[in-house]
Amino acid sequence: MRCWSACIVPPTLDGRTLDLLTESLTQLNCWFLEDNPDAPLLYASGVRYSHDEDALSGRPEQWHSIPHTIDRWERLGLGADCKRLAAWRCAELRVRHRERARCDHDEREDPYGRLLFHVFVRRADGSIEDPSEILGMVEHVAANPLPAPMLMAAGLPLVAGWPWRKRPWPFR
Repeated sequence: MRCWSACIVPPTLDGRTLDLLTESLTQLNCWFLEDNPDAPLLYASGVRYSHDEDALSGRPEQWHSIPHTIDRWERLGLGADCKRLAAWRCAELRVRHRERARCDHDEREDPYGRLLFHVFVRRADGSIEDPSEILGMVEHVAANPLPAPMLMAAGLPLVAGWPWRKRPWPFR
């Protein structure tokens, strides 16, 4: 599948930025589902959780929408990380069930001092649904732990394993 892509480079990665980016991906997915009512439901699609392989290999993270997530799974056997799965499920709840679900996140430090973000679904009633957990995250992480930082500096935020380097403004 040939696709158009954009590179958005926010000045920092924090909770507000992550909320904005996941809401943007959710809205793109809503539009896709509105235009493609026969698209598979997330839990029936076969897609499984996996770390973001681009991020773990040092390439910038890619925030794939539903059709590209499905294509990567069917063509390459590549799963999806928490932000892709949560944005898909939120869109599905909004479009197919008319529920005001939204993406939410937790933050924690890993043993190396890196800040990790985990994205999940906050349902309209306030309950949490974690598509990553439902689609195999616990088993995947146990079998494929995040690598220890080699050349990465400690204390940098990560979404699916990518370090976020804060630089003072103005950039030099």
